[in-house]
Parts: sequence; C-alpha cells; structure tokens
Amino acid sequence: MLRGGISSVSYRNRKAAEIIEAARKTRFSGIEWSSDTHAPPGDLRIAENLMMATLRAGLTVSAYGSFHRIGGCAEEFAAVLASARSLQAPNVRVWAAPRSGGLLLASMAETARALADEAGKFGITLCIEAHERSAVDRYETLAELVRLVAHPFFRVSWAPLPGLGKVELLEGAAALAPELTLIHVRNWNAGYDRRPLADKEGTWPGIIDAFLAHEMKTDLDHWALIEYLEDESTRTLEREAQALATLVSRRIQTEAPTV
Repeated sequence: MLRGGISSVSYRNRKAAEIIEAARKTRFSGIEWSSDTHAPPGDLRIAENLMMATLRAGLTVSAYGSFHRIGGCAEEFAAVLASARSLQAPNVRVWAAPRSGGLLLASMAETARALADEAGKFGITLCIEAHERSAVDRYETLAELVRLVAHPFFRVSWAPLPGLGKVELLEGAAALAPELTLIHVRNWNAGYDRRPLADKEGTWPGIIDAFLAHEMKTDLDHWALIEYLEDESTRTLEREAQALATLVSRRIQTEAPTV
C-alpha cells in the first residue's frame, strides 16, 4: 500500500506539536521524523515522546530521517538505531559515504550489509538514498549498491536528483521501483528553488505510476513523503497534499487511520 505523509525536515523551525497538527489536518497517515532537528540521535526521551504524540494523533511514524553515512562511526549508528527503536520507526533513511571518502562500492556494500543485519534484528529497514554529495550520486550506482548488498532490510529511499530531465527521472524510478520503500516528494529546479508539485505534473504521475506497478505485488507499506516545501505555512502543506493526491489519481492513501 502506498501511503502519504510528510517529512519533518520540511518544518525545521516548527515545534513537533505543530507538525503533528499540520499532518493531521491534511489527513496524511504518517510522519518521517528528521534527526537533524526534532529527533536527535541517541536522545531516547525525545524519541519516545514523539512516538507517543504521533500515535495519539492517529498517525504513524513512517520513518526516521537520519543523515548517517555508510562507513560512519559505529557509535553514531548505534545512536540512530536506538532512536529509531524508541520512535517505533520501521524505516531509517541513510546516505552513502562521501565521494571524497575513497570507499569502494564493494566495501560499502559489505559495511551496509552489516548495518542491515543490526537493523534487521529489530525489524527496521535501512533505506539508502542517492544524493549528489555522496558516493552514490546516480540512480545506476544506487541500484548496483542495493544489488551488491542483497539484504531484505536494505532498500531504497527514492528522491529526484537535481539537474535530471523527465526521461532520466522516469528511468531511475522504473529501475529502482522493485527495491523501493520510501519516496521523498519534492520539486526543485536546477537552482534548488522550491516549486509547487503542480509545476511538474508531467513528471510526478509517471514516477508514482512506476512505483505503484511494483508495490501492489508486496504486503509492505510504501510511503510518499512530502519534504522541502516552499515555506512552512500550513496552507502550503495543504496545497501540496492535494497536489500529491491529484498526481496519483487518488490512489494514495491520505486518510489517517482511526484509533
């Protein structure tokens, strides 16, 4: 099932309670709590409070948006995993090592497999995202890394890479769809200016369709998470939530579960 939610990274200057209320009003199902502001790694009291507040609002913690890089220090990953457990997050977003780190893809895969082993003990899936400031800065490289890791608790967090055209984005979505768990929905131009989703209606329906063609074959929850809005107003979130629902022809579950 493809479910709708928001990443709290969109609201770095908002309190957690405000984010929860905004998500509830848009009738999204879940929240990805970001580690850089609202859920610092290792602060388990904050994580537990966030988890309880999210559940009380009738929402789900869809993921823990960490910035841990494969090959980073073990203590940092342990803190990330501990916070994810306290959040009851089924997924943790991770990045690859920096391009300057000199870590070969095969070595990175070995390290990632060990991390996935640790996360899998708690039923947590690591979701790797291609990023222009990492050694995995192309969809082809991301697909190869996932293939090398070959682990049930190591999957894909997909986001549009800046500077790519419609054809390249659609090809990247189709190639990675079988390994997908998270979709980070944002609309940037080449200059990193944030645009409304409706500005790119020609691209996003095809991207979502590519993922839907595969996700219906599994029993896993898949998440489309809005992030990096033009501003932090609730009105903008409501507009983007409606745009996302429209883009997927109302096939996304946006209604929050009852409790």
